[in-house]
Amino acid sequence: MAGYSALANKKSEKYNNLFVKILSKVLLAQIIFQIIFTGLLFFVSHVDIGTIQYVNISSYILIFILSLFSLKYSIANRPLVMLFIVIFFYLAVNPIVLLFGTFLPYNLQIVITTTLMLLITSYLFFYSISPKADETFTHLLYAFLITATIILLTYANLDIFFDYTTLDYSLEKDQKTYWDLYSSVQLGSYYVYLVNFSLLLFIWFIYNQGQYILSEYLASLIAIHTLMIVNEIYQLYNHMHLYENYIEAQYFNAVINIGYISIWIIRLQYLSSPESEKNEKYIQNYDLLKGFVSKPINSFWRTVLTKLGKQRLLVGSVFLFLIICIPSLFFGELDYLTRFNIILMFLFLFAVIIYAIVYTQRKWFTHIGFLIKRKEK
Repeated sequence: MAGYSALANKKSEKYNNLFVKILSKVLLAQIIFQIIFTGLLFFVSHVDIGTIQYVNISSYILIFILSLFSLKYSIANRPLVMLFIVIFFYLAVNPIVLLFGTFLPYNLQIVITTTLMLLITSYLFFYSISPKADETFTHLLYAFLITATIILLTYANLDIFFDYTTLDYSLEKDQKTYWDLYSSVQLGSYYVYLVNFSLLLFIWFIYNQGQYILSEYLASLIAIHTLMIVNEIYQLYNHMHLYENYIEAQYFNAVINIGYISIWIIRLQYLSSPESEKNEKYIQNYDLLKGFVSKPINSFWRTVLTKLGKQRLLVGSVFLFLIICIPSLFFGELDYLTRFNIILMFLFLFAVIIYAIVYTQRKWFTHIGFLIKRKEK
């Protein structure tokens, strides 16, 4: 018994060391980026960037690095992780190149963003219909085709390469050209995001039925992705009604980024655990193995939260929630409606993160848990 305990401690220590090692590399990469990015902002005098914009660009880079480092240890749902890597790379790099003078047409930026957002959802849509590991290429092919079709139909009459800087806004003709183009790209994007959200509703409905499963904590990332889509719909609705709230939208994005960073770190901690490789393979073959009996399994977060107890977890979460939200109510130049919406987003994120920790979304244990039942010593 003592030998078994020593072996378990050794495995636990090895797993903790791996997580610390990975996280150290992530932080080192982020520090290097911050030094370079801050240095460029300091030496390039024409660049004007607000604090919240700086925070969001840095957050996108951190999310990109976290997802990139997690790819090596991901076995199930690797295409989904790669799609997240692509979109956050774009979200991080695009504002940086724009800040330092590289011109990218505004319409093209919008189209690329909506395309990548829809691509993630489209892939999930086809995966939810047929969640088989050997159909990855088919899922991606169909996702590209459906995304391309929707984007082409939506923006068919839009000049995505139009240069708005060529317009003379003192002329009534150019003002009309500007508003026609701007309204077209905003309205088209609004409809694309509505389609995106409709597909997500179907995806969540199928997921709730247990027709498919996702690798650990990816369901929480998709929940935040859903919130991101809802936020885009909300912001586009404001734009179409001539309510300019770019800075306010940056605060919304910051809240969403907090959720992404939290879940990616938790997922990275899981992927570096000793049992993750075996678990990932069970998840990957869920479609073949489902239909059996259940068995729960302990995890690091489950153990920690069991020791904390539900009451302490609830009180601590409410206290942390208030610490974050109270400044949002009384500081800054945001209107009360925007602050209220930001607080609602924080509340949603807390619910998602706590759910991700307490319930590790291992629906596959409901069916095939007995297959990994440990032998009694």
